[in-house]
Amino acid sequence: MGGCRVLACTLVCACGRVGFEAHDGAPGDASTDATAAAGWVGAVVAHWTTSVSTDSFDFAAAAPGDAVVMMVSCDGPVTAPSLTVTAPGWSLVALGSLVGSAAAGRWAQSYAAIAPDTLAVSISVTWDVTCVSLVVLGDEFANNDPTLAAFDDHAETEGTGLCSATVTTHRAGDTLWAACDPANGVAATPGFAIGADDQQGDFTEHAVTTDSAGTAETIAYENPTAMNVMVAVAIAHR
Repeated sequence: MGGCRVLACTLVCACGRVGFEAHDGAPGDASTDATAAAGWVGAVVAHWTTSVSTDSFDFAAAAPGDAVVMMVSCDGPVTAPSLTVTAPGWSLVALGSLVGSAAAGRWAQSYAAIAPDTLAVSISVTWDVTCVSLVVLGDEFANNDPTLAAFDDHAETEGTGLCSATVTTHRAGDTLWAACDPANGVAATPGFAIGADDQQGDFTEHAVTTDSAGTAETIAYENPTAMNVMVAVAIAHR
């Protein structure tokens, strides 16, 4: 969230959902039941820095095969910047194209990986411009499909007003994950638990659906009234 920032730490409002299960979001509460949904393990990163073009952090996965999803955003540029994300020994993939606009004055992209091991790795993000504020948010999930097929569907949006995106599940019981970089404070989608939170108004959220494959799931953070960028991902279980 750039400019004048407002803290947001309350839970919730949504639309377009047939059914989902709320979880308390406690670290390490992911189930090891092979029939259970992909469960949240903990935050990977929640960074907010100003007047920079790069950021880096160390991370060690709880288990090989866990899913890692991240949003990297840059506030300030009026033309599309370029982003590079690296992690030695990891296969990080951009799930979608860079999203943003001159009107929004902010840009974001989603990245994901399957953890190859539990060794510590230094993850670096680099923009080719100086960001007024640079935000990196990410979470780890367990009991997911241990291949890149875990990332069932994704969406990237930008606009004014509601941070909202729709993903379509490819399997029953997908876990939904989203991250939003708004220009003002937001509240989480109803029934979603907050994950990574940079304490500057930017945070991720997640929930487990109880819907069948092929369901269009709309994730909508509540209360934003200004420009925003958002990414959303459906994560498949084993």
